[in-house]
Amino acid sequence: MNQGDYVKITLKNQLSENTSIHWHGLIVPNRMDGFPGPGGSPVIRPGESFTYEFYVHQSGTLMYHSHVNTAVQEIIGLSGMFISRGVFDESLQRDMYCFYKNGPLRWIQTAGCQQVIK
Repeated sequence: MNQGDYVKITLKNQLSENTSIHWHGLIVPNRMDGFPGPGGSPVIRPGESFTYEFYVHQSGTLMYHSHVNTAVQEIIGLSGMFISRGVFDESLQRDMYCFYKNGPLRWIQTAGCQQVIK
C-alpha cells in the first residue's frame, strides 16, 4: 500500500466463532477500527462478511489482528503486517519483518521472518 491509497478489504468469517480485524496503528474511522463495541465496529459472526474501507493516512510498518478472543485467534494466525510506503519514501526493493507468536502446544506455534518484495 501507499500513503493516501483507498483500501477495501472484505473479511469472510470461516471460523466457528465471532471475529474482527483491528488495524493496529492505522488511523481509520471508528466503524472500520475492528474494535467491537461503542465505536460501532461490528463483530463478524460465523459465515458472515464485512468490508473494511478506509484511506491510508500514514506510512510505516503496522499490524492487524483479531480483536475477538485474541488469546486464541492471534496465535492460530489471525494477524499480520500492513506496510504502507510514504509519499516521500525512497523506492525499496524489499522490506523484512519478524512476527513472533507463541502459545500452548495444542495451538500452532510460529516464529519467523518474512521478506516482502515490492
